Parts: sequence; structure tokens; C-alpha cells
Amino acid sequence: MKRIGNLFDRIVDRENLLLAFSKASRGKADRADRLAFAANLRDEIEALRAGLLDGSYPVGNYTQFTIHDPKERVITAAPFRERVLQHAIFNVCEPLFDKWMVFDTYASRRGKGQMAAVKRAREFAGRHAWFLKCDFRKYFDSIPHEGLRRMLRRKFKDVRLLGWFDRIIDTYE
Repeated sequence: MKRIGNLFDRIVDRENLLLAFSKASRGKADRADRLAFAANLRDEIEALRAGLLDGSYPVGNYTQFTIHDPKERVITAAPFRERVLQHAIFNVCEPLFDKWMVFDTYASRRGKGQMAAVKRAREFAGRHAWFLKCDFRKYFDSIPHEGLRRMLRRKFKDVRLLGWFDRIIDTYE
């Protein structure tokens, strides 16, 4: 399998960072952290770019809160600045990740989503008498970091991108 490289320069491209800001802003127009970022957009984009290039951009300052959906769940949310970083990486890497996904994965995928998942479930329900409904407790907490790193290294050879993947992975305990 051919590993992919030379992606980092596309990630730190100013146009990509502005697109990342736009995507991170969706549904958050009135939030204080988004408004502060937008008020100094040029400086924030340059700080993000410089921090990515020299490895100093801060990651991992998460906020945790509890929702009831219908059961209690603890949500870990990245600050707005870090969401811009995540979108910048995802803008470039998403088409590559999408190729490796199982067809019936619907979250955060172009052309998929909740309604497509419901439609697909109805198709299966019409063909089968039994189904399994499950919810993995603390799923993201249980992902082995070393295994994830190995998988990323099998797909990517861009050392700077892999370094950022490692930093982001290491922030989540």
C-alpha cells in the first residue's frame, strides 16, 4: 500500500486555514470564542499557521460537560481555536480517510449522515428478522492510542502531519 506524503503544506495554506475557520464557525456565530477569533481573523490565522509550522500551537485545552441524550453522556469539546486546527487537517485528509472507511459508517461523512443511516437501517430491517442495538460505553476513551498511531503511519508518511496527529492523540486521556 502506498503511503501518502506532502500534505502538511496544504494544511498550513492560508486559504485552507480560512476555509477551516468558516467550517468551524457553522452553528457558532454568536459564541464569544468564535467572535474573538473573527475579530482578529488575520492575526489568528497567522498565529495558527506559525504555530503549526514551528510546533508550538496549543492543543488539548478541552472543556467537559454532561448532556442527557436520553442517557447521561460526558462530552469533551475542543476550544474554537483548536476546532479550526482540526478542520484544517480534516479539509486535506478527509478524502483519504473516506476511502478507508467501511461503507456503513455515516457520522461526519460527505453525502451520509443521520437520514442516510436511517434509510440504510430500514433497508436492512426489511431483509432481516433480527437486529442488534448497542452503544459502546466510553468508546473514544477505549481506543488504544498506539494502535491508532500505527494505523496512521501505515497511511501517511508526512512526518509533520504525523507529529500533529500524535500531539492531538496525546491530549486525550
